[in-house]
Amino acid sequence: MGSITLVQGASRCAETRLRSSNAGHRHLSLGIANSLETHATMDLTSYASRRETRSWGSPLAPASIVAIAIAILFGLASGSAWAQAPTKASSNASDPWAGVEEMLVMGERGLSELLSGQASVTAFDAGTLEALGVENIADLSDYTPNLEIVTAGTTSPTLFIRGVGLNDFSALATGAISVYQDDVPRGSPAILLGRIFDVQEVVVLRGPQGTGPYRNASAGAIKIFPRQPTGEFNAYLSSSLGNYDLVEFEGAFEMPLIDDLVSMRTAFGFTQRGGWMKNQCGNLPAFADRPVRVGSGNSNASPNDPNTMGGASLCGERVRGQGRPSDIAPGLPSRINDRSNWAIRTIFRLTPDLPIETDWSLNLHYSEVDDDSHVGQQIGIQQVQFDVAGNRPADQIVGSGPLNSAGGTSYADRDIINRLAVLKAAGLARCGADCTDRPVRDPVRRAALRGVNLEARLQLGRELEDLDQDPFSVGVNRVGKTTNDTYGFALRGELALSDTLQLNTITGFEHWKRSNDSDLDFTPDVAFEQKSKDRGHQISQELRLLGEVDTAAPMDWEVGGLFVADEVEVFSVAFNSPGNLGGDSTREFTQNVLALSAYVQGTLELSETWAIDAGARWNYERKKIDYSLKPFTPPIFAKEDVSFDSPTGTARLRYAPTEEVSFYLSYNRGWKAGSYNATSNPNKGLTFADPERIDAFEFGWDVSAFEGRLRVSGALFYYDYYNYQIFTVESNLSPQPEFVTINANSAEVYGAELETVIEPIDGTILRVNFGWLESQFLDFAQFQLTSARDGNGVQQISEKAIINTGNRLLNSPQFSVSIIASQHVDLRQFGGLTFRYNGSWTDDTFFDSSEGGGVPNTNEEQVLSDFMVGEKAYWIHNIGIDYSPRDSGIVVSGWVRNLENEAYRNFSADLNTFLDTTIHFIGEPRTYGVSVRIDF
Repeated sequence: MGSITLVQGASRCAETRLRSSNAGHRHLSLGIANSLETHATMDLTSYASRRETRSWGSPLAPASIVAIAIAILFGLASGSAWAQAPTKASSNASDPWAGVEEMLVMGERGLSELLSGQASVTAFDAGTLEALGVENIADLSDYTPNLEIVTAGTTSPTLFIRGVGLNDFSALATGAISVYQDDVPRGSPAILLGRIFDVQEVVVLRGPQGTGPYRNASAGAIKIFPRQPTGEFNAYLSSSLGNYDLVEFEGAFEMPLIDDLVSMRTAFGFTQRGGWMKNQCGNLPAFADRPVRVGSGNSNASPNDPNTMGGASLCGERVRGQGRPSDIAPGLPSRINDRSNWAIRTIFRLTPDLPIETDWSLNLHYSEVDDDSHVGQQIGIQQVQFDVAGNRPADQIVGSGPLNSAGGTSYADRDIINRLAVLKAAGLARCGADCTDRPVRDPVRRAALRGVNLEARLQLGRELEDLDQDPFSVGVNRVGKTTNDTYGFALRGELALSDTLQLNTITGFEHWKRSNDSDLDFTPDVAFEQKSKDRGHQISQELRLLGEVDTAAPMDWEVGGLFVADEVEVFSVAFNSPGNLGGDSTREFTQNVLALSAYVQGTLELSETWAIDAGARWNYERKKIDYSLKPFTPPIFAKEDVSFDSPTGTARLRYAPTEEVSFYLSYNRGWKAGSYNATSNPNKGLTFADPERIDAFEFGWDVSAFEGRLRVSGALFYYDYYNYQIFTVESNLSPQPEFVTINANSAEVYGAELETVIEPIDGTILRVNFGWLESQFLDFAQFQLTSARDGNGVQQISEKAIINTGNRLLNSPQFSVSIIASQHVDLRQFGGLTFRYNGSWTDDTFFDSSEGGGVPNTNEEQVLSDFMVGEKAYWIHNIGIDYSPRDSGIVVSGWVRNLENEAYRNFSADLNTFLDTTIHFIGEPRTYGVSVRIDF
């Protein structure tokens, strides 16, 4: 029956050919992995589901000890099933495609997909996405080699591929990974993290995209293809119930409106779930029922001292002024970090019978998000003090002060206070008589007590690298909301001008209106809180002309261009600690962006085994900003206008000696435009990060063996970066945290990916992904303003360099592994069961350029414990089971995600130079539930 190889050419076609062979097996080649055509006449996804849910869209990775062990376990668990595997003859007898020599599947993708597909690609089909519980693109990072997606809320993703990306959560952020929905680019962070529902496939393209219709894709691209109308009646409905009061619905229905002319498909998704983070300041009594502060007392409350501040502090907050109660609002929710969102999409498809074959589709979509603004943990960092001579006291060393914290309020989380007390008590017990029996002022006793205190703080600092005793609990005085309303359309058309010439057009429009009210200090005090609103729109137009030349050496070619214009308006207010951080501030700015590109590319088939791909693109971008920062005397205003352009390109040599083996060697030049820093402080004004450039070299392979039951693909790569853009935190004598994008002069990245699919027997599938990544800054000095008084008492402002050369790039773990395994059990007339396991392991990860050590203090020393701005290696395990009655169209599933309730950081920021604290966004805890899906 032959092997299935997905290939794409230039003449209206992505071709799916079934070639006759004696192998008697099927093998889906991912030489072009973004392949399942949305307008295809053969539904490969449905076909795969008929083959016992054999999902080929997500090839995974490598020959590792873990993979081999799990493969053996699955084989043993299956037992005699090896003997029951169908023979070649019986397979052919039941196979509707047996004996097919060649099948042509017409689709809408062009040659740009061919050039991208011959590089490192991971694709997920609809069945795989549903089994993995993928809700948005952030969930893909657990199962894609060298893909890291960082989230600090439901509308603020940052994306990294092979250590390349931008950790910028601001409204003006332009990442290094292009995200496309139905081939329409989505530039703003506000529209990146949309819900994934009723999709045909999601494709991750690793590496810079030097040609084709891509913008700012210096790290790669993610493409999401929704299901298209087929002109037939069909529908499905899926619902889920789970812990934290989860209620979720997803469904779709389609129908022909005019037979063979107009069809439509409408899909929707809805999620509502309660909060999983406990708020210690929730459900407080009314003001009239609260105790008032008496005496001076401490500024933070402790369960071990109920009389702290006269009992006026209810959840650790500072109560300002004697005779006053706590000013935290009553009735705050006791559970926060909830989720509430819904989305709807309708696609109309027009296929008129004209002399020129045409295919048109109109995608209309709308979505809403109304969530709690996400909060996490804060861990205070007491700055290390020096005496007049610059010497460090004996009991104050680096890492000795994990307490004290935000805005000078001396707040510390109760879990941290209690844990420190336990560690000190244990130290006193070990100390014995030297700490208890000697006179109070005895030098030996004082030295022993200092040693106990020091050791307790050092131990606590090490423990806090793994968060505190209850990472899913926090006390905050402000529970704001994050909302995001988006709508838009995508109009695409394909016109077959001749047998060898095709014109494609894609017009897109997106609009968003977002608000965020956040307690960013994660404490019950007012240290750094923020309210922001932004709204914007984006218009895009893409044109492609595709053709082919049938000569002795066949050639496919493509020329095209992309136009993108967007505008975003931002209003932001920061609320700061009274009398401590310089008061509140308001920022307003509007940015307009115009991006243009034009490209040409082609493929030359030198022989049946050798081919060359080449392409070039010209990129142009213009940015204008109108900016104000108040209240300052005088207020700060700025109007800037900047433009830049750069060429990029691709060259690739491909060799395929057989249908089962292929190799490629490629070079790509990537580029990303510069960006404004609208959050810089008054001391520096409006700043700008220069464009970045990358030269990428890659060698890849794709091998299939044992009649398609083993497939291994992979890549080795080397990146050379110039002006690498990095998002970081600076102080610069600022009264507020300053989140800015700056440039590292140069950086390098090299590594590998392996993706393996093992199907030892029918019904058993094991996929393993492996990523290896080495990265370092080759030349990176970060400059910050500092202030000190000279010998005459005159304040002097100077600029100090923080040297990060030699450090790893942020969000670039050295190793990562993901596993997806499923075992189908046929219950004959009773239907079937499918057992599922998927898990991911991520190596040590740093969220800043100091390898987790944070920003140096005024004495140029890092005072944080290791991994305080990072995350140690961790596993996430998920399990599930599906039951489907025979011929029913019903699937009932039970699932558990984050089985071990692992607490891990999604993102951390070091604010110790101005707030004496660090903040940490936490990943979701264990969730579980049941789902039911009905196909009609």
